[in-house]
Amino acid sequence: MNTKQQGTVGMGAAIAYFTFIGYIVSIPLNDSQKYDLVVDDGKKLNRVQVKTSRFRKFKAFYVQVQQSGGSRKAATRTKFNNKSSDLLFVWCVDGSIYLIPSKHVTATNGFTLGPKYAKYKLVHGVGLEPTKPARGV
Repeated sequence: MNTKQQGTVGMGAAIAYFTFIGYIVSIPLNDSQKYDLVVDDGKKLNRVQVKTSRFRKFKAFYVQVQQSGGSRKAATRTKFNNKSSDLLFVWCVDGSIYLIPSKHVTATNGFTLGPKYAKYKLVHGVGLEPTKPARGV
């Protein structure tokens, strides 16, 4: 799975999760904002940034919150600002999901989903880590 596919799976997981718990999910028309979704619980609108992780650091998944972009000539990096979204939805390749209030994320580049974030874990892994394909596939 490449990073584009991984991001698509993360967005799909976020949309499915919020829809399942009864929220209305809105997807912005462009990607110029610092959030990926808007979710409506009937009382409040929340801006959600979706992140994914497949790399482990110190036995915990590492989440890169800094955004990278630009072109071949000029790469850009934008540090995470926890005031730009209300919730951080993190999908890990093992199937675990975290929903973290953005104000509780103090890292600007990345962080590990260690004990500090355990209380925000919604779903435990369901065995989605990449495996070698069967022969002939």
